[in-house]
Amino acid sequence: MALLPRSAGRFKFGRPALRALGIAGIGALADGLTLSGFSAADFAVRLREPLARGVGFLFLALARVGRLRAWPGHLDDLSRLLPVSDFLPIALRSPHRFRGKSVRFTVGDIPAEFKPGTEGRVMFDYDHFNPVCSPNTVIAPFVLHPHYYASGLYRSLAGFRQPQRTIRIFFAGTANPESYSRSFPTDLFRMMNRSEVLAAVQEDFAGEVLVVRSREELPQIERSGRPIVLVLTDRIEDNLKKHLLEPREYLRLLGGSAFALCPPGWVIPHCHNLIEALAVGTVPILGYAEHCHPSLTGGSNCLTFNDREELRSAVRKALSMSESAAAQMRTEAATHYDSAVAVDAFAGRLAQALKNGGDVRVRFAYGEESVRLRTQAFNELS
Repeated sequence: MALLPRSAGRFKFGRPALRALGIAGIGALADGLTLSGFSAADFAVRLREPLARGVGFLFLALARVGRLRAWPGHLDDLSRLLPVSDFLPIALRSPHRFRGKSVRFTVGDIPAEFKPGTEGRVMFDYDHFNPVCSPNTVIAPFVLHPHYYASGLYRSLAGFRQPQRTIRIFFAGTANPESYSRSFPTDLFRMMNRSEVLAAVQEDFAGEVLVVRSREELPQIERSGRPIVLVLTDRIEDNLKKHLLEPREYLRLLGGSAFALCPPGWVIPHCHNLIEALAVGTVPILGYAEHCHPSLTGGSNCLTFNDREELRSAVRKALSMSESAAAQMRTEAATHYDSAVAVDAFAGRLAQALKNGGDVRVRFAYGEESVRLRTQAFNELS
């Protein structure tokens, strides 16, 4: 479910608005194109929806690069994506007016200050799985669930990195076999889908797995003594309410685990559980390390597998690894998050690209759109 839905009328711009933006002449493709405009420092940003899952992360990074301001009419949506302390500086330097207790923003002509500047532009695409990049391309990492940015929890994730890990391997999330088998394009991504990964672990390590499917069963996590804990829900709606664990409960259990099972997501390999694991210094066990940007290194900051036999081997390695070796891998996982995935790390790479001059292209992984582009390339090669 997109945080910035296509149906939101204030995000629709036709040719007149596009001409005001200085990008007239792109033909029929301009009709109905969804744009948000921002100005930071001396560059203009062109943001085309859908960037639903990465929007909060992107705004936080841009605010660290320059003095970010937003158009009237967009700030109310931005306020739902960022914590108050990050939102207020943007709102206070943006044209607006207040009505009553709630904040409403006048919608008028596009301010001249948001027209493309002479120092370059920031543009976006979703062709994440294309190995060919144009010059000055910055590949964005996959991100935390938007809740962690909107709530401000993203700032305190290091506090969930527990020195003592009482759970050896942990997973919490959706495990609807029909949905995850049907939605995942195995012809494009030759790897085990989520349902296959979870089923294999439960079958191959039956005596060592605790499966929790209700709140009432959560106390069993401490009592059972089983090294592999799977907290599962079959609900597939796109919100956090479906999960058995509240976000802070989830982070405490994840941060108290040595390893995290990170099966693929809905339609692309990437899933928030990978980034959340890295953020709390928990070593991911995954089958798509080669698709991560920046890349993960098997045996250093993650354990990898390509098929069921390799998955079985990775789980065995995690279960038998010495505490000192596991602790070193956890340190490497946390370092990878801090230096490559966190908001400040991405903002640093973006700032450096802008210093190089000219246009900067930011490449995101975004579900259906990234799959469509990969399918298109796949068919052209066939």
